[in-house]
Amino acid sequence: MGQTRGRLRLLITGVVALATAICVLATVAVQGVPAPAWWRIGLFCALLAVSRLARLRLRIRGQNVSFDWGEGALLIGLALLPAAWLILATPLCVLAASLLMRTPAVKTLYNSAAATLATAAAASLATAICDVPSTGLSWRLVGALGLAGLVFTAVADLTASAAIALSQAENFFRTLRVGVGIELFTGIGNVGAALCIVAVARFDPWLLATLPMLLVSLQIAYHSRLRGQQERQTWTRLETTTRSFTQLDPAAVAESAIEGILEMFQADRVEVRFRRPNGRQAMYRGGVAPGHRVAVDPKPERRLLRVPLGPAEDGLGTLTLHFCDAVALNRRERHALATLATALAVALANAERYEATRGFAEAKAREAATDALTGLGNRTRLREAGAERLSAAAVCGGGQAMLLIDIAHFKEVNDTLGHDAGDRLLIEVARRITDSVGSDELVVRLGSHEFVVLQGGPADPQETGVLAARLIASLDEPMILDGLHLSTPASIGVSVFPEDAQDIPELLRLADAALRRAKRTAERCVRYEVDHDHSDAERLVVVEQSRAAIRDGGFRLLYQPKIDLDTCQIRGVEALIRWQHPTRGLLSPDNFLPAIEQSPLVHEFTHHVIDMALRDTASWLHADSRRTLAVNLSARNLLDPNLPDDVRGLLIRRGVPPGQLVLEVTETAMLSDLETVDLVLGRLRASGVELSLDDFGTGYSSLAFLSRIPVDEMKIDRSFVSRMLTSKRDDVVVRGTISLARGLGLRVVAEGVETREEHDRLVRLGCQTAQGYYYSRPVPLADVKMLRIGHLAVPKFVARTG
Repeated sequence: MGQTRGRLRLLITGVVALATAICVLATVAVQGVPAPAWWRIGLFCALLAVSRLARLRLRIRGQNVSFDWGEGALLIGLALLPAAWLILATPLCVLAASLLMRTPAVKTLYNSAAATLATAAAASLATAICDVPSTGLSWRLVGALGLAGLVFTAVADLTASAAIALSQAENFFRTLRVGVGIELFTGIGNVGAALCIVAVARFDPWLLATLPMLLVSLQIAYHSRLRGQQERQTWTRLETTTRSFTQLDPAAVAESAIEGILEMFQADRVEVRFRRPNGRQAMYRGGVAPGHRVAVDPKPERRLLRVPLGPAEDGLGTLTLHFCDAVALNRRERHALATLATALAVALANAERYEATRGFAEAKAREAATDALTGLGNRTRLREAGAERLSAAAVCGGGQAMLLIDIAHFKEVNDTLGHDAGDRLLIEVARRITDSVGSDELVVRLGSHEFVVLQGGPADPQETGVLAARLIASLDEPMILDGLHLSTPASIGVSVFPEDAQDIPELLRLADAALRRAKRTAERCVRYEVDHDHSDAERLVVVEQSRAAIRDGGFRLLYQPKIDLDTCQIRGVEALIRWQHPTRGLLSPDNFLPAIEQSPLVHEFTHHVIDMALRDTASWLHADSRRTLAVNLSARNLLDPNLPDDVRGLLIRRGVPPGQLVLEVTETAMLSDLETVDLVLGRLRASGVELSLDDFGTGYSSLAFLSRIPVDEMKIDRSFVSRMLTSKRDDVVVRGTISLARGLGLRVVAEGVETREEHDRLVRLGCQTAQGYYYSRPVPLADVKMLRIGHLAVPKFVARTG
């Protein structure tokens, strides 16, 4: 602000100083020039004074700007007076006219100086072209006067635009564009009229008696033209502004109105106050910040225009226009402003009603998609928000995991303690689930005691497993209701977009299939797999055929050796079941074990496998007491209280010491009915049988089980071993597992070793035992007995055995 004022003072000072210098030079010049006739000087002074008094007024922002027909007076003066006398007479006439109009002193001084500069420039150019006023009427004189008029117009417009731009802190070129059209219109008319007057005077001076009539006609024409132009612009801007009121946001409506009013009425600042339907007042402002401009009028009320929004008695609000100078609108402008204020009131009221209606509709939509008991989303929310998430995942090429959670024992709580207790239980379950997930996960309650978590971000098996572990651990914590400690363990079924299904209903169906499998087995969390989604009829066929295979000897065992990495000697074997199917050939466990594990046949099958393995390896185990035989147990085997007695009987039957049998169990197999699992494992351990924790690191509560279950061995899952050379994270897991096993006094076995580099890395990390294709594929026991492990012999054996 201070910088703008300084520039304005500098402009005024410069223009006045330059005009003063020109007047001094003109005073010197007139000394050698004969004085013109008094009537010539009087006529010019009268014309110039009248041109200043009969002005066309316009408002630019809050500044009143006027345009006169000084070009005409100048050109007539050039035909009447020498240039020096013309220059000296100009400031005196402008000062006299300004005093009559009561123009402020600073403005009077600046206007006089600016007029002097324009007159001096125009007169100098005309004098340089021809000797005016002595030259007779000719095309040269017409050209000189025409160019002089254009120069006068240009200098006057430049000085006026500079002063307005600095006083109003506006862009100079924008201000110049506003006035240049009017200046050109009036300037060209003035020059034409002046040339006609000069021609008439040279032909017959008495015809100058018609001069007043000509000037009045010019004034009426200018005023009519400018007024019509302004009215057209006003109504065009009014139409444009009101058309923008169709927006549905109150703030956007007010912003559009303010922008249009600033442009229509050249206001300095606009303020809209509107009373909302709830009684609170909204206020919107636009334009230049308060205090940015300097007020000229000492009475601030003369710089404000305030009109009501709609009928005044309704009290809807007010529309206030601020100007930095006193302003008065004409009748048509007042009508346009009132029309706009009424339209604005209607538009704001409609927008407010729409906002209220939309808010009500959104609240209803939220209510329809919310579970009333827990506050979570419901099935509608899952369908709508889930579809959006799947669409977004499809665009970016990612995935989404759905976790379907079922709470056990809920019906018993409802039946025993009542529905109120059941409701409180569900509220607590909802809280625990919400606390266990991140902000990106979508949690909904499907109904009764089923909940869904739609995992945020790309689906990653490990991250999904970690999330499921948190949920299971949180829900395993006892809940206290009416003084009772209740256990509500959860089962989880998982399906993944887009691998398993392409939409929410199908994902939900497949997750439900996985959940049913989790509830039928000892697993707490099951990932949907196509191979496991057999129909009941197909499972029955597999189970019956398996029963016949047990009876007829259709199952066979292959053995994969476990290698002592310090001595490169075979320290044990793992028995791996295969089925020599009569029509389908040799089948891997994935083709029949799921059906068997879900049936009552699982216990007979496990008894058969252990007996076959002990029968095959008995003599091999007797030859070296340090050798071991490993057999995998199913999850449901750990729920069989008779398993320890059955195993002990088989060991006695085959004459194998208990310490040479290793039973491998997975972490997920121990997540159901923990009391029974603890009892079974404890009795097995007490009988001397060794226990191995298989696939360590892929389960859910590894450290918790290591502290609770008395295992002798840990097996590092093949997924970590295969990636440890390329993934720093997996290498850390392998190294950490080996260190953990050492600290707990356990053996550690690395599974899935396939390359010499993986072997060397495990040796450097201090791993004790390993197994994998690098050493041998699963082979009959006879081939294991032939195997001689050595650093050079190993590749040949692998190639020979395929």
